[in-house]
Amino acid sequence: MSLIEKFTFSDIKQSLYHYTGVGSLVGIAQSQSLWATHISYLNDSKELIHACEIFLKCISIKLETGSFSIEETNFLNQLGKWVNSTSKTTPQLFVFSLSEEPCLLSQWRSYTPHGKGLCLEFSPDKIIELLSKSSLSLVKCKYNWEHQQITINSLIEELLNSFKTQAPKASSNRHIAECYYDYIGSFYDEIYFILASIKDEAFREEKEWRFLIKLQEDLTNEKLKFREGSSMISPYTEIKLHSKPYFESITLGPSPHSNLSFSSLCMLTTNKNLCRCVKNSSIPYREW
Repeated sequence: MSLIEKFTFSDIKQSLYHYTGVGSLVGIAQSQSLWATHISYLNDSKELIHACEIFLKCISIKLETGSFSIEETNFLNQLGKWVNSTSKTTPQLFVFSLSEEPCLLSQWRSYTPHGKGLCLEFSPDKIIELLSKSSLSLVKCKYNWEHQQITINSLIEELLNSFKTQAPKASSNRHIAECYYDYIGSFYDEIYFILASIKDEAFREEKEWRFLIKLQEDLTNEKLKFREGSSMISPYTEIKLHSKPYFESITLGPSPHSNLSFSSLCMLTTNKNLCRCVKNSSIPYREW
């Protein structure tokens, strides 16, 4: 089992939900794909930075309380420095956000355009299909400090055990303080996939899960695409959808024209065979 597989999910027993707008659903129908956004362009301004700070704290505590050989101590020190330095250059990591909550007011307000919001339900079978047919990983976000600490300490322990088992040679072409950077760098994807599951506690109500996908560090990559964001250009990549219907259900959010909106949504979903059923949100929220 790979390091990523130890910290991600290949099976799931519950539906998960994605909040979006009618424009995005039309785009999904046309492109037959989901859009995963670059991790630096999500709504959390400290995305990954928060996780890296916790990682460094855990390394520091481990060094203070544990007993290690000189080589192991050097490795752990360099692991902390490596994460600190690489966190300043965000990896080409893309996120498609999901929630455990099927109809949450804060999600409607934060992630959908007013009057044009939708909630897409992904059944367990559809999630498993996406994981099996795409280069995706699924992680469950951790908000509680204790859970975050357990996850990161487990990651550090896995990396330390790999170091002990493989006993890599120090790189002769690097400074002695960075002699294990090449070895640590071989776990680049694994480290950042796991750090991407760490979220600030302020977002705990969202109960977020994430599809994660990594692109090669190449800005000419054809899979790297761009769209207009709310205040800037937003990089994204596509996750190809497979068998129809894509969604178990689609819920229409609060709308000033709920009857017309519901009718046109039913027309689109029936015409394109997008979901098994269409629902109306029961939340009496209004901002018009």
